[in-house]
Amino acid sequence: IATIHQKQKFLLYFNHAGFTNQLRAIERASALAAATNRTLVLPPVLQHCGTENIKYDWACSSAHRCPQAIKEVKKYALKVASGARFPSFTEVVDFDLLLRQHPSYKSMSFIDLPAFMTMFEEKYVKGQNASTLAELIDLHFYSGDSTALEKILRDNELYANETIKAFNDELGDNEIAVIGSGFKLNRKIPAMYNMTLMNYPPQKHFLKILKRILQLMPTNYIGAHIRIRDRYEGKSEMLCQSAELVEPFTDLINQLKMINVTKNETVYLGLQAPFVKVCLVELSNDEYKIVSLPDLFNHDNETHSLMNGINLEWETVVLVLDQLLLSLSKQYVQAKMSFGASISTFQKSIKKRHSHRQELLSLIENV
Repeated sequence: IATIHQKQKFLLYFNHAGFTNQLRAIERASALAAATNRTLVLPPVLQHCGTENIKYDWACSSAHRCPQAIKEVKKYALKVASGARFPSFTEVVDFDLLLRQHPSYKSMSFIDLPAFMTMFEEKYVKGQNASTLAELIDLHFYSGDSTALEKILRDNELYANETIKAFNDELGDNEIAVIGSGFKLNRKIPAMYNMTLMNYPPQKHFLKILKRILQLMPTNYIGAHIRIRDRYEGKSEMLCQSAELVEPFTDLINQLKMINVTKNETVYLGLQAPFVKVCLVELSNDEYKIVSLPDLFNHDNETHSLMNGINLEWETVVLVLDQLLLSLSKQYVQAKMSFGASISTFQKSIKKRHSHRQELLSLIENV
């Protein structure tokens, strides 16, 4: 994504959490990288927690505090250098178009971790037979007093320029700077650039899939999403009647009634788990014509083939398409969560995208 220069400086960070929070991490880390004149090294796309590996071995990760997070970043680097298959954010985001079209990103540069490690090995490993790659990474991946710096980088009460100064004081002279969580960075740094990655331009293969799916769907479908726990515990025959699920499903059904959805209208349901559709059908007394992504790709070889061609975990491909298809709906409704915050980051991103749906429709039309 970026052209490597001899005097270029880089920023690496610890990646964790769900897919949308990983996008938030890129948003915040890229703003810090731009503010400190660095190229952001993109980590792998981690699978969503609660799913199984299919193609890759980059499991989901919960948050770690420094210095454990720094150790994880170094493990990423070693894993890539050993030839591990790499699920790249460039499979999802058209960074070239992002850099061209969005003013906030014009001063930023990105490089995938495999390309960065190729450059690193060419520069530092050749002629260093006495040192292992792990030792060279420990030597050149600099994190300073990571615990003290992390407290400052995470402090949303600080002004952005105070956070940036603290980073430069600790890591500014080093070619390769490594920090902890990108997602936990001070939110005022991307705000300084008036930037968001939630409305990213998708790569062309996703646009082609969306174009095909929209040919199979009614033009004015309704989007609906309900957020459940990643690792929902319970017996399958009892799921729909559990108190934790009845409440959000009732909320979703009430919202569909409020916008006067009829039996003839198609409701596209974002499908976090197979039983979600079963429960909505049961609890609504089969009131709506409900369609989910598996209903589409299981009956259309072209869609299934296009999805298989993307170099990401299958669950990640489904999640990205769900998010995009929900944002393209004529109207979008979502249930309040029965745990944690009332709205998830995933749902916030859908609402953000929905307000810009015409931009995405234009990209799809021109693919």
